[in-house]
Amino acid sequence: MEFRFESPVPASREALEAWHHGAGALGRLIPPTGGVEVCEAPASIANGERAQLRVRLLPGIHANWLAEHTEVEPGVGFTDVQLEGPFRLWYHRHEFRADPSVPGASLLVDRVTCEPFGGFAGRLLAGPMLRRRIGRLFAWRHQRTRGDLMHLARCKADPKHILITGATGMVGRSLVPLLKQAGHRITTLSRHASGPGSRVWDPARGYIDLAGLPPVDVVVHLAGENVAAGRWTATRRRAILESREQGTALLARSLAALDPKPAALVCASGTSIYPADGRPHDESGPTDASTFLGHVVDKWESAADPARKAGIRVVHLRTGVVLNPAGGALAAMLRPFLIGLGGPVGGGRPAMSWIADEDFTDLIHYCCLDETMEGVINAVAPQPASSTEFADTLGAVLGRPALLPVPSAPLRLCYGQMADETILANLHVVPGKLLAAGFPYRWPCLEGALRHLLMRDVPPVAPPKQDAPEDSGGAPNDGAAPEDNTAPQDGTAKASSPP
Repeated sequence: MEFRFESPVPASREALEAWHHGAGALGRLIPPTGGVEVCEAPASIANGERAQLRVRLLPGIHANWLAEHTEVEPGVGFTDVQLEGPFRLWYHRHEFRADPSVPGASLLVDRVTCEPFGGFAGRLLAGPMLRRRIGRLFAWRHQRTRGDLMHLARCKADPKHILITGATGMVGRSLVPLLKQAGHRITTLSRHASGPGSRVWDPARGYIDLAGLPPVDVVVHLAGENVAAGRWTATRRRAILESREQGTALLARSLAALDPKPAALVCASGTSIYPADGRPHDESGPTDASTFLGHVVDKWESAADPARKAGIRVVHLRTGVVLNPAGGALAAMLRPFLIGLGGPVGGGRPAMSWIADEDFTDLIHYCCLDETMEGVINAVAPQPASSTEFADTLGAVLGRPALLPVPSAPLRLCYGQMADETILANLHVVPGKLLAAGFPYRWPCLEGALRHLLMRDVPPVAPPKQDAPEDSGGAPNDGAAPEDNTAPQDGTAKASSPP
């Protein structure tokens, strides 16, 4: 089975090749739909370097995948060959070419030859599924690559030393590879050190290890107890509040005492501080700390005062529902929708203020670098969706009905106050500052975001074609192409498979 995927990229061939050689490239090319875990990343793109992955084949069934880089040709491409894994044969050629039709742009070409185990029977049984999955995978990868290159071209800066809490969480797992792709040096703060780039802290005990740490330019604070992990018992409420207030206060005090001090502290926060009245609220809107989550957000943001008073630029990202199939609200919704049992909640009226995972990580990086970003910033997409709109869109993207409404009463019975302040909260939050700043969302519309996140951008199948001779003079040595001369906006890649 052979596949060929080609996409135009709004960056030079050199920039495209450099992105694939970046320290975070493998992490950025692993889709968030789950099923693949990087056990060991290659040290570089060089002949003989190997990557070790763990792949979920079926629920509870995993396979190791060992691949080796071969045929590395600077300025041309490289190849991954499976040494051990779920296929009888896997040969993947990455190629980077100048785009002769657009000066300064390039073409990303992926060629895949694979064979399942089982010979003819294996091809007969697994072939259609493989074609569909491989097509979706490369459409997603090409779109992410293009988006990353456009983002990095806009966020050019000298490499920074960035300290991150919550790096192993859902957002952190996407953010860290992106920051590495930008050339930044990353140090993580966690409860258990995991290597030379990791430091230990324990907010509950007031302990943080910053001794001997090289000067930090920016701190990103994402750590906090999962709000939706279970019913809000007294113990859970205390954990939710203390994990945010104590952790932020410890971090802010410690940063204020450093010499030199970081330039910025970018903190996660929440939109639950706004009244859940269905009215549009931007950063200047009224706040309501009378609810539990409103109180948490108020204490959470106030805990950063020591850093602010020390002259550190502090950003509070009041974040809506972060859409990522690896966790959070979207992951919880997928199973009932996939089996045809999805539908709107709470009568379909509550507004959901959301943001795609890629836009949120772009925004964090943007706030690390842009000195005009300060104070409260609403980290949401331009248009919220009602529960009915979200259910209808998700059902359409998955090809499933969205006809079974979930009434408010059973949600309140199961989750108590948590249901009222999360699932049923009618929060219409507007990103006033981001719209004024012209923040370039990758996914401002819900359907496009869901199609990309759930890998439903299936590339069109085209007849096989012969490669055109490459124009070696078609790409300059630096810079990116203008954005109005770039790839199509639908996120699809051209794909061909021989008969």
